[in-house]
Amino acid sequence: MIRELQELWRFRELLWQLVRRDLKVRYKNSKLGFFWSIAPPLMQVACITFVFKYAGFATHFRSYSAYVLVAIIPWTFFQTAILDASQSILHMYGV
Repeated sequence: MIRELQELWRFRELLWQLVRRDLKVRYKNSKLGFFWSIAPPLMQVACITFVFKYAGFATHFRSYSAYVLVAIIPWTFFQTAILDASQSILHMYGV
């Protein structure tokens, strides 16, 4: 595990360039670009925080929005990964 992390660190510039290229290609025709990748989770956090704080369920949390954000980020990653994987299976069924 340590070796893999060291290798990632060594190739961090390449990784950064690949991530930037992927985001540019993905949001090339969008006016708001990268904002669309972070807007849905942030809007979910805002809505959930608003509803649960005013419903009285979030009284024992110091920063409920941070708590929700920590839960939403992995869920969004998982959701997107499953959706993209299923779409790739459907699009590449002939391979």
